[in-house]
Amino acid sequence: MRLEQLYPLPQEGLRSALSLYGDGTPLFWVQEEPENMGAWSYLLLQLGEMVHRRLPFSCISRPPSASPATGSASSHKQEQERLLNDAYSRA
Repeated sequence: MRLEQLYPLPQEGLRSALSLYGDGTPLFWVQEEPENMGAWSYLLLQLGEMVHRRLPFSCISRPPSASPATGSASSHKQEQERLLNDAYSRA
């Protein structure tokens, strides 16, 4: 599932889409930004009641960082590869 709109968060659409999944089905938010940036913390708060009672919700992202990018093309490529591998291995 892909979430295109963060604000206002389409609560009813999400509720309907997530109702198709059984209790205990893992739910992942994948973002390119470091864990402490991007939409992860916002979604964690917004989806709390809807998700936490039924679906384990976690984030796949770059590790927390003071900077949104490494500044090195080769490091970025390695991080991007790890991020995608992690996301697809959990699918």
